This record gives sequence, C-alpha cells and structure tokens, in this order.
Amino acid sequence: MTIRSLEELTCFAKNVTKTYIIDTSFLIKSFEEGSEDYEICNTVRKFIFESEKITAIYNTTIRAELLKYVRKVLITSFLNSNQNYFSQEIISIKKREKKLTVNNLINHGLIDVFSEAFGETGQFLVNQLNIITDGVIFYSPSQNTKRSKLWQLLPEIMAKFGLDSGDAMILNIALSTKGINGLITADREFRFCETGKNFDIFMPKRHITGSLKSWRKHGK
Repeated sequence: MTIRSLEELTCFAKNVTKTYIIDTSFLIKSFEEGSEDYEICNTVRKFIFESEKITAIYNTTIRAELLKYVRKVLITSFLNSNQNYFSQEIISIKKREKKLTVNNLINHGLIDVFSEAFGETGQFLVNQLNIITDGVIFYSPSQNTKRSKLWQLLPEIMAKFGLDSGDAMILNIALSTKGINGLITADREFRFCETGKNFDIFMPKRHITGSLKSWRKHGK
C-alpha cells in the first residue's frame, strides 16, 4: 500500500479507471463546513463524483458508522432547537447534568424524544444518510464469497497497523475484494498502513507528515 495525499488523486485518476472505497471520515468531513479538512475533502468529493474514471463505493461497516454519526447530529440538533418540546423532567436533567446527551435520555427512559428527532419510522435518519452518501454506490460482498475469506486478514491488519476493528474491517474488505484500487479517507490512523501491495490510500496532506516512513527516518 502507498500513502498519497488527496491532492494527488485529481492527477492520479485522470486517465485510468479506478474503484475506491470512500470511508466514513471522508464523507463526514466533506459535509462539515468549518472543519479543518472540509475544503480539501469537499473539493475531492466533487472531483470524484464528476469523474467518469472513478467509481466510489462504501460498505456495511461504513453505513453503520454513518448512521451513528447522523443519529448524534439529529438528536443534538433537536435538543438544541426545540426547547418548547422539553418536559419538566428533561429540563431538570439538563440543569442537573449541565447538558443533555443520548445516554442521558436513554438512562432516564425518555425514548419518545427519538421518534420526534428521527421520525416515527426513522425516515429523517435515512434522508440524512442519503444526502451524505449521494453519488456513492453501496457495495455488498457477493453471496458466493465465503465470510471466512472476508475476515481472513482482519486480525493481521489490526496487529500490523494498530487499527481498531471498524477501520481494519474497511481495509480488510478493500484488500480482499478484487477490483478495488484503494481507499479515500480523512482518518489519520491509516497513515501507517504502508506495504508493498499495489493499493493506494489517499488522505489530507497534513496527516502524511506522521507517516511510517518519517517515523522510521527519525528512529521512532
């Protein structure tokens, strides 16, 4: 695997057809105006979706992580913008615990708030997810592929690169699936994933300064 900057991607995929997994962090950052990586992620996202040479995909692990993110965003937004909806119980919790969180609500059995924030059938969650993944193809491994094969590299990836299980699973699917050329991410944890395999990992340039090569160069 080779670590490359997101800026390189616009030149790297001009003449050759490529398929990349787009991970959770990149999709989120491309929508978070004001975040440190918003500009580059948003620019590259537009380039990817306008390019006829790039196919962008995401998988079950990434969808689950995005739903977790959307859940937090929607409930926080609802709690901040619907003060008149709050019952005295919720108000007392907020005063006592300084701020309301998802865990506060669940621990006190105030689950009705979630149907208000997410919609009765969760349609607001789905709508927000569709906005974030617009232009990205959902990829599900073939039913003919043995699940054991998909998990084969997972422990090795976690041991070799120190990734958590979610990131390792994303990388595992990418490496185990024929035709996937690389990963596009805004997660700096992937900066250590350098091997000889013909596979590219693109991330914001500022993360690459701490790559494995530079650490080795300084004897760390």
